[in-house]
Amino acid sequence: MTLFTTLDWLAIGLYLAFALGIGTYLAKRAGQSTEEFYLAGRTLPWWMAGTSLVATSFAADTPLVVTGWVRSAGISQNWLWWGMAVGGVLSFVVLAGWWRRLEVTTDAEFIERRYSGKPARFLRGFYGAYHALITNTIVLTWVLLAMVKVVRVVLQLPDTSWDIWIVGTGLVLALTYSFMSGLWGVVVTDFFQFFLALFGALALAWAASDALGGLAAAQENFRSLSQATTSFYP
Repeated sequence: MTLFTTLDWLAIGLYLAFALGIGTYLAKRAGQSTEEFYLAGRTLPWWMAGTSLVATSFAADTPLVVTGWVRSAGISQNWLWWGMAVGGVLSFVVLAGWWRRLEVTTDAEFIERRYSGKPARFLRGFYGAYHALITNTIVLTWVLLAMVKVVRVVLQLPDTSWDIWIVGTGLVLALTYSFMSGLWGVVVTDFFQFFLALFGALALAWAASDALGGLAAAQENFRSLSQATTSFYP
C-alpha cells in the first residue's frame, strides 16, 4: 500500500522550500553581527520566543516517547513531561527578565561574570563539557532516532540501510537554514512548525478515534483498563 500521494510530496516540498526560503531571506540580517546571529539582535518578541521553546519540545520524539510511557505505565506517566512544562514556564517567567538585563550571550559568559578564580574556570569547563559531550549527544540521538523511526514507516523503507540517508538529509536541510539565518531563522521556522505539528496531532487523534469506532468505543475500552493504568496521579 502506498501511503504518499503526489499531493503529499508537494506539501513536503513546499515546506522544505519555505524553510530554505526563510534562511535565504534572513541571511543578510543574521550576518550583520554576532549578536544578530546568535541573539536575533535582542529584539525577538516574547511570543515568538515562547512558541519556539514549545516547538523545540514538540519534535517527532515527543509523541513517541509520551505514548510509550502511557501505554506501558498508565496515564500518570504524563506527569514526567507536565512537570518539565511547568518548570519551563516558571524559568521563562522568573529568569528570562534577569537574563535579558545581564545582556550575556551564553551560559558560560554568565558564569564568568558571576564567579571568579579557579573554581569558576573549572565550573565553566565542566558545564561546557557536560552539555556538549553528554546532554547534547543524548538529545540529538534521541530526536534523530525518532525522526528515523517516523520516516522509515511513512516512506515504507524496507530496512535500516536508509537510516544514514534519512539522518544526513535532515541534518543538511536543518543546518543549512540555521547557518544562513541564525536565531531568527530557527525561531521563525519553529513558529510555523509548532502549528503544523499541533493541527497535525489533532487530526491524527481524530483519525485514531475514528479507527477505534469513535469516542464511545474508546471510553468503553478505557473502562476495561486497571485502576493503576487510568489513575491521573502516580
